[in-house]
Amino acid sequence: MGADADDRASLLNRAASPVKKLSDAASNNGVVRVMMAAAVASGWMFVSSLLILLNKHLLKDLKFGYPMTVAGMGMCTSGIFSYILCHVTQTIEAKAVITRSYWIKRILPVGFFMASTLWAGNLVYLYLSVSFIQMLKAFTPVITMIALFMAKLETPTYRVSSLGRLAAVTVLQLGTETQPHGHETCYT
Repeated sequence: MGADADDRASLLNRAASPVKKLSDAASNNGVVRVMMAAAVASGWMFVSSLLILLNKHLLKDLKFGYPMTVAGMGMCTSGIFSYILCHVTQTIEAKAVITRSYWIKRILPVGFFMASTLWAGNLVYLYLSVSFIQMLKAFTPVITMIALFMAKLETPTYRVSSLGRLAAVTVLQLGTETQPHGHETCYT
């Protein structure tokens, strides 16, 4: 019990400062921070869209029927870039010493379920169109909210903030529900 608490505290301390600080002038300048956030968000949207189309091309157009291999290639690429950032360029501090018990109890189950999610996520490219898959992804907040209510991890309240959240999820659900009716090619 004490070893797990020490592991947890050690990881939390390392997580507090994962990236080297920018220069004082850049970190204090709000405009620079907003521009950096906009650049990172734009880059993420561009790259994630390209990866969706690449996965579809590999799995459906080229008839590469191994979705777990595609997921594994993505994870290996992430691992290589993480290693480079931590150990080669030292942009991110890497001081973690992870014990075997911590790895078995906490990292292994998360890795297993992450791999299962990636496998299932890539498997659908063999059977559905990219547009229909994206519509299903937009429905995720509704499923999450329903699951939270059913598990009693979240309770619906009638405060303004909760009603706003419920209204936002309802609008997402209605938009997702009506989209297939206006897009006949989403099932091909």
